[in-house]
Amino acid sequence: MRGPQVNRMYEEMLQLGDPERATEPAARHATPATGAPLPSPARSIQAENVSFTYPGAATPALRGVSLTVRRGEVTAP
Repeated sequence: MRGPQVNRMYEEMLQLGDPERATEPAARHATPATGAPLPSPARSIQAENVSFTYPGAATPALRGVSLTVRRGEVTAP
């Protein structure tokens, strides 16, 4: 890994180093109809059966994608 890439990765990790702080704005702005508050601190983030279609596209780019990211887990190189 080259120096600038390591620096960028380190800077990005600093921004996400505190998952609880990263989820606070979402919790303040969320208006769920049902459900329970996030546990403190959050142990994982889950997305289930996610689909996404780009505007103007005929078919979804993502369909039925599920993901669990646990606290401290690395999801991309």
